[in-house]
Amino acid sequence: MKKTSSPILLAFFNPLNLAMLALAAAAGLCSAWWLFPLGLVVWGVMVVKVSRDPALQLNMVLESRSALAQRFQKPFDQIERSQVAIFNNLNSAKTSTRSTFQPLQDAVNKLTNQAYNLCQRMSALENLRLVTKANRDLEGELFVLKTKLDGTSDPIARRDYEESQKALQDRLNNYRSVSALLDRVEAQLTSIQNTLDNIYANMIRLQAVGENEIKNELPGLLTAIQTQNDQLAGFEKEAANAKI
Repeated sequence: MKKTSSPILLAFFNPLNLAMLALAAAAGLCSAWWLFPLGLVVWGVMVVKVSRDPALQLNMVLESRSALAQRFQKPFDQIERSQVAIFNNLNSAKTSTRSTFQPLQDAVNKLTNQAYNLCQRMSALENLRLVTKANRDLEGELFVLKTKLDGTSDPIARRDYEESQKALQDRLNNYRSVSALLDRVEAQLTSIQNTLDNIYANMIRLQAVGENEIKNELPGLLTAIQTQNDQLAGFEKEAANAKI
């Protein structure tokens, strides 16, 4: 995981905040003692304000995300770029527009976080799939067992081969199921990216037509994101039972 600090710590070491703290101390020492506690109050307010800055908080989230399996890293990077583009667009908009679009911004952040959490779980499965593929030829082993089973008439040997065949067939079925799940998740990430890109385009369009139109179309945009959230939740349930 990337090294990062808390928003409060970053706000504490903000140059402007440090200057305010030094000014409060100097005022208390050189002028009147009561200026120091007053300066501390002002400094505290400044620290809290900086720590709650949405841009700082988003940056902290981005930095805290660890690497994913190669298969999922690139599509998630594209989702993350769309998240940042939406944030930057709204951050530069007028206050009333930002306020109207805030539910959408929150929904985009939630969707991106949910996609990242799923990618983490899928990365573990993908790594296991790659290791299994590299170290085992399940279909080849199953063919060998079937050949041995067909070639023996000994009851004990047949029983052992049948048990081994069933266990190996179950594992092959699990491998195929996990592979299919990973394929579908990869496709879902593309769908999420397309949804976010569409939302970004609509946000720019709506900012040009006015607040009333934004309010009229906002529910539809939120529904599109919720649909993606629901689909990711379905993958989460599948991932909980997936094994090779």
